[in-house]
Order: sequence, then structure tokens, then C-alpha cells
Amino acid sequence: MGGHTLASHRQQRVLALVAGLSAGAQLAGENGWGVVLALPLVLVLVGLWTRRCSGDRPLGDLLSRGVGRLWAAVLLGWGVFALGVLLRLSGERLAQLAGGSSWLPRAALLLLPLVWMAFAPAAAFARGAEIFFFIMVGALALVFLFGVPGIRWERLLPTGEGLVSGALALAGGACWLPWCAALTGGGEPPAGERGRRLIWSAALVGVLGAMALLTRGSLGPALTGEMERPFFVMTRGLGLEGALERMEAPVAALWVFADLVLAGVLLLGGRQLLTDALALPSRWGGWGCAALALAALGAAATLPQGWAPGAWSTWVPWGNLLLAALTPIVARPGGK
Repeated sequence: MGGHTLASHRQQRVLALVAGLSAGAQLAGENGWGVVLALPLVLVLVGLWTRRCSGDRPLGDLLSRGVGRLWAAVLLGWGVFALGVLLRLSGERLAQLAGGSSWLPRAALLLLPLVWMAFAPAAAFARGAEIFFFIMVGALALVFLFGVPGIRWERLLPTGEGLVSGALALAGGACWLPWCAALTGGGEPPAGERGRRLIWSAALVGVLGAMALLTRGSLGPALTGEMERPFFVMTRGLGLEGALERMEAPVAALWVFADLVLAGVLLLGGRQLLTDALALPSRWGGWGCAALALAALGAAATLPQGWAPGAWSTWVPWGNLLLAALTPIVARPGGK
């Protein structure tokens, strides 16, 4: 299995949730009522994965023959593209936060610890993600604590406008299944694992929908739709007088942890696909991962100005859904 100690099934759930939170901040401009359609879609996909790809072998092993190797290459390519868009968005957000104009150095800085982790076991990265999970839960709790009283409830009346696109965006933002599955293995799932995955997946989709509804209820549908980062703009008006008067800066800074986890899932999941599915010698896995990081940074640099936010709410989630639906069909649980 590539010579790297993989994450446990419990750690896989944590990785998927924190990675979804990274995606969700950029999707907060969608129609939050799309969660009604997104939830059953995600649960069906997770159920399909649990039936076909939940054994003691990582995804790379299941894609190590025939057309599976070609599909692994497709996953690698899409992971590099998604990571490039993420780096551009995160770098631009940090540049705006610091009052600068150059996103590239900040995106490169985000990649540095992950390139170092490329030579470490996936389980070590997953343990770090578990710490970030509690940080993100605390940050979200503060946002909702201060944000809910400011909601204008008439702005939350259900509408059909953007309902389907919002559902697809929220579902796709929660679906990083192929890369999480590539990082997981080393034992049969414990009893009740299928139920736990469904519960965690439902919780993630629910939180993403709640973030979108909170943003829409605070800013209004029209204003929300015009902004590139409505979730973080919404936090500008939150705080506690005399103590924490503006939450935008700390929330945006803390969200870097979620971006770091999602970037790590894409990079280290890609490393496992290289070694397990494409038979790259394990001693070269770290260097292959570093090459993926460099390719993603190059992809981020080639994106047109202002294109990344739209791609993150359309192309990336739609592609995620398609890959999440087809990968369990292409994978061969029956053996190598």
C-alpha cells in the first residue's frame, strides 16, 4: 500500500468533514434550501461507497488494474485542478486579509507544510486534522452564536431560484470521497461504520446548508449573490463590543486550517493513487506528491482573474459528484 501508514476509518470521517467545511465557506452564496435535495444525494453516494469501497484495502489498490489505472489518472488530474482553484481562492483571501495584492506567495506558503508532510505517513496528517476539527467546530459555534440574532427571517423564505444549482454545489462541496478513500485502509471497518459515515455525511451537508442560510439571512439574497466571499463578509458585522468587535479576520485566519486539510487530502490522496494504483515505487511517493503540488500551483497561476470563485461553485462540485458516483463502479473490490 505504497509503504505509507494510512488513516483509520474514524480519521477518514474527520478528514471528509473538515475538507467539506473548507469548500463550504465559498459555497455560502448558494441557495441554502438546496440542502433539502443535497442531503439525499450525498447519502446515496456514501451508501454506494460503503457497499463497494469499504474493505481493508485503499482505493488505489482497487484501481490497480486495467481501466482502473486510467481512472486513477483522471482522479489525479482533477485533484490537481481542484487544488489549483483552492490555492487561488485561499491565497487571494489571505492577501485581502493582509491588505496586499499578491496571492501567489501566500498560496505557496500554504503548500509548504504539505510538501513536508508528503514524506510522512498519512496517519500523521490525519492526526493533525483531528486537532483542526475541534478548532473549526469552535469557530463555527462562535459564528452561529453571534450571527443568528442578526438574521432577518423574511430573507429566508424558501424560493425555487437557484435551488437545483445550490443543491449540486452543496452536495459536491461535501464529496471528496475518492481522495479520502485513497488515504484509508489497514483493517476492516468496525461494526456500525456504515451508520457513522451516513450520520457524519448528513451532519456535514446540514452544516453547509446552515452556513448558506445564515449568510443569506444576514446579507439578503441579492447582496449575497453579488459577492465572491459572502460568508466572510457576513462575519464583518459579528462580534462582541469591547472584546471581539470584528470576527472577519480571526474567522478567515482560522479557515486556513480547513483549507490546509482539504489541500492535504488532495495531495496525499494523490500520492497514494500514484503508489497504489499507478505502481510508482513508494520511495518516490513523496517526490510525486511534491510534483503534484507544483503542478497545482502552476494551474492556480494560469487561472483568469476572477474565474476561481465561479469555478469553485460550479465546475468543482459538479466534477466531484460525477467522480464520486463513477469511482465505485470502476473500482474492483473483488480482487486485483
